[in-house]
Amino acid sequence: MSENAITVLERRYLVKDDDLRPVETPRELFWRVARAIAAMDFQYGTSLEEALKSAERFYDLLATGKFEPNSPTLMNAGRPLGQLSACFVLPVEDSLTGIYSTLRNMALIHQSGGGTGFGFSRLRPSGDVVRSTMGVASGPVSFMEVYDASTEAVKQGGTRRGANMGILRVDHPDILKFINCKRDTSRVTNFNISVAVTDEFMRAVEADDEYEVVSPRRGEVVDRLRAREVFDAIVEGAWQNGEPGVFFVDRANYFNPVPHLGSYEATNPCGEQPLLPFDVCNLGSVNVGAFAIDGVVDWDGLREAVHTSTHFLDNVIDANRYPLPEITDLAQRIRRIDDDDADRRRCTGLTACCVGYSRNCVGPCLAKAPWLTDGEGASSLGVRANGRTYQDVIHGQLQPDDVRGTGGGSLEDDLIAQRNLGILGRRLDGHSGNTVPIPGQQQDRHNRQAHDHDPGQEQAKDDR
Repeated sequence: MSENAITVLERRYLVKDDDLRPVETPRELFWRVARAIAAMDFQYGTSLEEALKSAERFYDLLATGKFEPNSPTLMNAGRPLGQLSACFVLPVEDSLTGIYSTLRNMALIHQSGGGTGFGFSRLRPSGDVVRSTMGVASGPVSFMEVYDASTEAVKQGGTRRGANMGILRVDHPDILKFINCKRDTSRVTNFNISVAVTDEFMRAVEADDEYEVVSPRRGEVVDRLRAREVFDAIVEGAWQNGEPGVFFVDRANYFNPVPHLGSYEATNPCGEQPLLPFDVCNLGSVNVGAFAIDGVVDWDGLREAVHTSTHFLDNVIDANRYPLPEITDLAQRIRRIDDDDADRRRCTGLTACCVGYSRNCVGPCLAKAPWLTDGEGASSLGVRANGRTYQDVIHGQLQPDDVRGTGGGSLEDDLIAQRNLGILGRRLDGHSGNTVPIPGQQQDRHNRQAHDHDPGQEQAKDDR
């Protein structure tokens, strides 16, 4: 390891004594994490010998730098806190009780090392009536500042300050206040912000037309704004200081693999992972560069690393001690993981070689070989059954015979049998709704149609 790497480990990751001196070595850290995660295999009838082999494989990935999980896993695995995830989304209800309940939950997540995303679109706009007090609402931006102040006061896991993502729909009455709230760089400094842009809005931008602004409390149209003026304000802010970004909310929800459990309204703080309310994702990165030597890719080594890292991340779900029962419940139902590539410029869109990771009960073996894409932006690779995507199942493009699984024969059972419904994190840069065909295989009809009608094709990239 380099001197810089050891310094970072000592400052943030190694176990320390009461005087904040490290009491473990990097080697001991990797073994602590590997053993704690491999121990989850026992829940599935694995023998001691097999669990020890898993621990050795996990250790090898971590110690050689071929794969690393998100920071909370390195910090907390095998320790009393046990919170191993980095990315959460919390709902913000339109009531004082709801707002401050979410604030409390945010503080607990930050204390455990996680970051939080929020959709503030349910909150009534500034100046709207509050019937219980006959007063007026202060609006989403004011409560973002309350959350920001709390974040400033709470260090994440004792090692770093909190991180947040604030998202507001483009059709919210306070959208212009939201877009401009970070022009003063001393305000809401613990937030990234993004505008949830709709298909309707993007069509209005293209046509240089107006679009409707809707009251979240009454569900009524209260104004009309010129779409290009709003879009120009977004672009101006992004040029000036990188804020706001954009979240293509309709596109994300179109490809939501679990629409029966809810809709996306926000992302994690970094913006690559749309999440449901009370949703969570375990992140990890495969170091693709470690498998490319003199221009030749070690496909077998890469395949093994992706399989092993998928096993690792799936075990993290079982090892995790989530800060809220609602999060625990949803995490176990969805089992969402994000096995990403560490260098998106060299491998844009790596997913698990067999993302339907199977122990003894689940799902089709999907995407039988790893592959790279040649675009600069990250591409979304759908979870594939017979070369088709589970998004096709959701939108009625697959029949039961198209899905190979072990759920008992019916399409519904096979969908339930699929273990990890959320597999891949997506850069929300205009490509987030498109699947990538396996090389040599014709792109399916459904995805061609989605591409033809995709208003995001000409949208500006969220370069964060």
